[in-house]
Amino acid sequence: FFRLSGVLPIEEAINLLKASITKTYSYKGEDVVKKNHDLLDAVCSDPRYLISVEVPSRWRRAVLTEEKRAYSNRHIALIDDEKTRKFMEDIAGP
Repeated sequence: FFRLSGVLPIEEAINLLKASITKTYSYKGEDVVKKNHDLLDAVCSDPRYLISVEVPSRWRRAVLTEEKRAYSNRHIALIDDEKTRKFMEDIAGP
């Protein structure tokens, strides 16, 4: 994603991903973290893993119906606490 989109320089993206891997898997041990770092390095350095995915043009015209919107916001209806509801609507939802 980062290489194709250019949102972040690839080296910065790899460093951020490695930091995330370390944070997420460090409780499983250094060996697990190293294996994940090695996998990330292998995937990012081999152009065979860089593929282009065709997105159907009809997806550009996709519309979120009220029914689908209600389904995607269903968790908000289960919240009774107003402070939590506001957080979910303003911060977590978008």
